[in-house]
Amino acid sequence: MRLWLLLFLLLITAPAVAQDARQLVRQHRYTDAIEQLRGRDGRMDGLSPQDLGVLGVAHLQRAYMLRDLAAVEVTLGAKYYHRRDTSQNITRSRWTKYFLGRHLVAQGDCQGATPYLDATLGQQNLTGEYHTRAQIWKTACAALEGQTASWNGINASDAVLTGELAYAQAITGTPDADVACGSGGGNGAAATRCRLWAAIREGEAQPLYPLQQRLLRDALPDQEQIVGANLTLRFYDPATLAMLADADFVAAAEAFTRLGNAQSLLFAGIGAYESGHVLFARNFLERADQPLAEVYLGALDYLAGNTTAAETRWRQARAAGAKVEIAWMDVASRFTDQHAAIRSAGRTYVRRPPQDRNDARLAAYALLRAGGADEALALLEAVYPPEYDNQIDVIEPGFLVTLAHARLMAGRSYYPMVRSHLATVATVYPAAISVLDLAQGYTAPERALSINKRTD
Repeated sequence: MRLWLLLFLLLITAPAVAQDARQLVRQHRYTDAIEQLRGRDGRMDGLSPQDLGVLGVAHLQRAYMLRDLAAVEVTLGAKYYHRRDTSQNITRSRWTKYFLGRHLVAQGDCQGATPYLDATLGQQNLTGEYHTRAQIWKTACAALEGQTASWNGINASDAVLTGELAYAQAITGTPDADVACGSGGGNGAAATRCRLWAAIREGEAQPLYPLQQRLLRDALPDQEQIVGANLTLRFYDPATLAMLADADFVAAAEAFTRLGNAQSLLFAGIGAYESGHVLFARNFLERADQPLAEVYLGALDYLAGNTTAAETRWRQARAAGAKVEIAWMDVASRFTDQHAAIRSAGRTYVRRPPQDRNDARLAAYALLRAGGADEALALLEAVYPPEYDNQIDVIEPGFLVTLAHARLMAGRSYYPMVRSHLATVATVYPAAISVLDLAQGYTAPERALSINKRTD
């Protein structure tokens, strides 16, 4: 079944009770639609089936946008702080190595991150707070790499550091970390993320809501350091956006589960899969009985080590048509041994772009993951009407985010467009400010000049 067509049909068949929220979703104001339907306490009880359908769509669409924003942020952060650490034209900041290390951890490159975290530990011109943070994330890397991780020697001396320690333990699967997240850590950003992570693991949407709302509405940096007279370095935790996306996938799964029909079970399964709840995902997807469900069931087989079953499901599902094949590209792009096949399929869509911009966006995102940045940009530009430049009521914000990512990879001549796309998204979604801040630091010539002048 066709994912984006189903979403569209779900929206246009909603009766008057959901019309206001439906219109907000059509205008790509997903947060406004969610708040209108769920109210202050975030409950879904009492919503009509039509309301639940629109709510599920809003959460699912925002989740994909946040997921794509997270990918841009990690790419930009690694580029920006690497430049700050290596450029001969920039006086290096004492905090750069730590910030670079954290973005490399988020990128999944613990091998690359560890030397920068070690270097942070050796810097005498940093406060003990940063030494503790570096030790926390070096230990987290060891846990993520399957090595012995000893948390006992870390001295988290205040509520903020306690929250960060519990957060790092939680995302690395340390036993009882979820309990620590819920029982302390203060009200800082790290503590809020920690509690959000614990709630995501529980898979219940209502406890997620107030935590997610805070991080979505208050795009405040975790650390802010003034460098000389010309620059303020703002560090936003690079895992936040991905975590917010997971929270939306959980909420989408719950909304669609309450509907209970085959179409909604498909979307519930997608939400459960994307948020890491694989047992629920398989249960929902097997009952959906649709070609698109086979794409995700193949991914679950792949994750379980049954690659033969995965390949069989994918081959059969891809024969159902272009929309299902594009969904396969998106899902399979997380597995590196599928990248060559994805780029091969992607070249077909570069030659004959899909009419649906959402399809083009998903295919381009998969190509970016698979190392096909040039193909991704060609595909997106083929379906991006110049007359709608950055008009977020017309152009889906997730499309602008993916286009910004592709243009970032294309080089310096595209940098003003990158900033423009991200600035547009940030006007409606404040969580994007963290990405815009990095984009301004990395791509704006005037910012680069001011950096060169500083003393630290």
